[in-house]
Amino acid sequence: MRPRFSLRTLAIIVALVCAYFGAWEATKRYIASVRPNDFLRQYEHRYKPVGILSQEPTVSLMAPAPLIIQCDTVPLEVGGCTTRHYYIWLLGPVFTLPFESTKFDPPNLPDLVEQLLQRENDSRNMRYEP
Repeated sequence: MRPRFSLRTLAIIVALVCAYFGAWEATKRYIASVRPNDFLRQYEHRYKPVGILSQEPTVSLMAPAPLIIQCDTVPLEVGGCTTRHYYIWLLGPVFTLPFESTKFDPPNLPDLVEQLLQRENDSRNMRYEP
């Protein structure tokens, strides 16, 4: 048995799919209009600044899908953990989705090796003769 759809039902489904994917551009424009750190302060309840003079982490916003906002929080210290949160934007209100991921950011190994070799060369060149 084949499912039967009327022409009106198919037109409604096509219109809803087009409206959903059309909202992707609106989501990108919303992300471009909001400051990332303000977004994090407003919608992330676990975000607590340490002090007035403390530096805030780097925050980047993306739209991986229509009406979905991805917020990456990158710590200032080397070797910290990047945290990724997801939010749903309903053309006004924003709700936190229960998905979160954390990724360890190791220091850049080639730069670290180059710094160590430079220190070794500097220490060899600075030998004192009595």
